[in-house]
Amino acid sequence: LSQIEVRLIAHLSQDPKLLAVYREGRDLHAETAMGILHCKPEQVKEKKYRTPAKNLNFGIGYGITAGGFLDQLIVNDVWDYDEEGCQHLIDAWYELYHGVKEAQDKAVNEVKKHGFVRDIVGRIRYLPNVHSPMPWLREEARRQAFNHKVQASAQAVMKRGMARLWRWLREEDMLGEVWPLLQIHDDVVIEAPEEYETLLKDVMVQCLTAETDWCSVPILAEFSSGKTWGDL
Repeated sequence: LSQIEVRLIAHLSQDPKLLAVYREGRDLHAETAMGILHCKPEQVKEKKYRTPAKNLNFGIGYGITAGGFLDQLIVNDVWDYDEEGCQHLIDAWYELYHGVKEAQDKAVNEVKKHGFVRDIVGRIRYLPNVHSPMPWLREEARRQAFNHKVQASAQAVMKRGMARLWRWLREEDMLGEVWPLLQIHDDVVIEAPEEYETLLKDVMVQCLTAETDWCSVPILAEFSSGKTWGDL
C-alpha cells in the first residue's frame, strides 16, 4: 500500500493541502520540501531537501520530536540541521498542513473525555495514562491517541484487502497453487507460480485498493515480484 498512513492522515484531518496533493496525484515529498524548505522544483530530489520532507511526512503521525527527527537525519547522512532547526521544520510542517494539528488536538480531547479513542472501523484503544500524574506518561498517551487512529485504520484497510484477496483465491479455486504467506506492515507476501504474476498483480492491487468509498483520497498499491523474498 502506497503511503497508506499519510493518506489516512489526510482523510482524518481533512487538511485541504494534503487532500489536494493526493487527489491530484502530486508528489507529497516534493510539495513538502518546497513548502517548508522553500527549495526550487528542480531541487526537490536532492537529499538535503527530500530526506527531511519525507521523514516529517511519515513521522508526524507518530508524534516525532525534534531530537528523534535529528537522529533520523543523521542516520540518513543529512547534517544541515541541529535540534533547534529540526523543531523549526516540525513547526513549519504543521503550519503548512495546519489541519493535522487540529486533528491531533481533537484526538487528545477525545481520549481525555472517554479514556479511549476509536479508529475508522470503531475499534477501541484505551489510554488511561492520559490522566496520569506523571507528565511523561500523559504525553505518551496524548501522542498515542492520534497515532492509534492512523495505524489502526491503516491496518483495517490492509485486513479488509487481504480478506478480499483470500475470497477471490478461494472462489477461483487457486488456493492450492497460490499462498498468501505473510503480512509485513503494509505489504503482503504471496508465493505463486511465475505464470500467475500479471494476474495476481491486477487482483492484489484491486483487492487492496477497494476500500475507497469512505476515504477522502485515493488508496494506491504497488507490486513487485522475485524468486526470493530478498529480491522483492
